[in-house]
Amino acid sequence: MSVPEFIKRSLISQFIIMLIFVVSGLIVCSLQTLTIFLWPINKKWYRLLNCYLVYMHWGQVVFLCDYWAEVELHIHATPELWPRVGKEHALMVCNHRNDLDWIVTWMIGDRAGFLQSCKSLVKNESRYIPFIGWSFLFLEFIFVKRDFTKDRESLIKGFQSYGEYPLKCVTLLFCEGTRFTQAKHEKSIEFARKQGIEPLKHHLLPRTKGFTMCIDGFKGNGVPAMYDCCVGYDTVRGAQPTLTNILQGRKQVFHLLGKRVLMEDIPNNTEEECAEYCYNLYKKKDEEYEYFLKHNTFAGLYDGALDHVIPRRQWPLFIEMFWLLILGLPSLFYMAQILIHGSTWARMSIAVACCTICLLVQLIIKATVTAKGSSYGHHGNKAERQQQQSRSNGRVSNRQVPSSISESASHIGNDKTVEDVQSSTDKKND
Repeated sequence: MSVPEFIKRSLISQFIIMLIFVVSGLIVCSLQTLTIFLWPINKKWYRLLNCYLVYMHWGQVVFLCDYWAEVELHIHATPELWPRVGKEHALMVCNHRNDLDWIVTWMIGDRAGFLQSCKSLVKNESRYIPFIGWSFLFLEFIFVKRDFTKDRESLIKGFQSYGEYPLKCVTLLFCEGTRFTQAKHEKSIEFARKQGIEPLKHHLLPRTKGFTMCIDGFKGNGVPAMYDCCVGYDTVRGAQPTLTNILQGRKQVFHLLGKRVLMEDIPNNTEEECAEYCYNLYKKKDEEYEYFLKHNTFAGLYDGALDHVIPRRQWPLFIEMFWLLILGLPSLFYMAQILIHGSTWARMSIAVACCTICLLVQLIIKATVTAKGSSYGHHGNKAERQQQQSRSNGRVSNRQVPSSISESASHIGNDKTVEDVQSSTDKKND
């Protein structure tokens, strides 16, 4: 093991990183709380200030990837995509195979200059993730409670506010609604076969309600394009993609395939039409991911989709050095003084503080672990299921993709388990 690797694996180095992240997170969130008074006076300044404040915290995550773990990021983008990223409002639709998919988008966001103003539809529980989830609130992320009747109003308001943002926003959407696991995939395949739909080999069936709402909200409202993205991880040349491996400085290799689609080219005259487009979008992602598994790269998949080497920015390094100088080193010196010269109670206080810091970081890491992700749907109550079934019975559709994709499995609000959907379908057929 080389000296740099030893330093990165050492508990002291990792504790310093955790200490800086936690304490700086408290500072940033406290300052964001104070900006609430700006909201009724000037929303533009409120939004700008919160964007720049949060970058002082989120930039540390990018530092871990770009400088600590020296992650390789390969962007395979069509010629019309990369020159426009960060210079226009856009919707980014990405596959959700791994725990670190969000980090890949953050790295791209930093290189393109939109990290501080990125948006996403996130689970309501995400607001309780220490520091990061709290910042989501101030940045006006859209929190969904998986009940479409309750989410509809917040979705509409959120989409409208994004078009008014002073910085260019890129809204991230994972249409699967949850991260991939084998158990969830088996349920997805079972449901697809029950409905006579071709199952996806490498992805869960997309939940199309959120996608349809995004297209309806963004189309014609200052959002000219959708970025169709597919993420893959090269575990031959890099370590397994986990946040723990990044914290330990283990090199990883990320690949992203991106295409730019004009909003005007996405059909949304009817919900079924838009749902079918979303399903076909993920069928294409399945083929792209199959290509990646065979070649460990997206290079050569499409003509003109070059492997762009976008240099890392220095701002994340400056941010980490800033917090290290004003928080990390002084805190270590202060704790060392207490451990050497302090009383027993003072030493116990330091021990409690260290344990608290480690606990908070572990909570953040656990929030990114697939096993801790949401289940593939939740049980809806009986009245909701009956209402949903009634709407399905009343719709006549000649689409190739059954309406149950948009009405049940992919419902961003009233998500049911696949077994519930299948049971409901069986009753309907009887």
